[in-house]
Amino acid sequence: LPSELTIIGAFPNPFNPSTSISFSIPNAMHVDVSIYNTNGRMVEQLVNGVKSAGIYEISWDAGLNASGVYFIRFNADGNIHTQKILLIK
Repeated sequence: LPSELTIIGAFPNPFNPSTSISFSIPNAMHVDVSIYNTNGRMVEQLVNGVKSAGIYEISWDAGLNASGVYFIRFNADGNIHTQKILLIK
């Protein structure tokens, strides 16, 4: 099991049309992973719930979204991390 909260981030980045987001959590906690556009509007919520300790990989298929810059917002019990990603079609 992981000993600390770790955000591995999105790979590949830039991407077309999907990217994988990896993270690990050391104990059970509420996790929210959401995608936002440059206007600050939530495009998609990938995870929203309590996750047990472990390593996770989720995928975002942005095939229906326009090319451009997006932001991944990761929130695990108040620990917030943001990563900029680029969708190129």
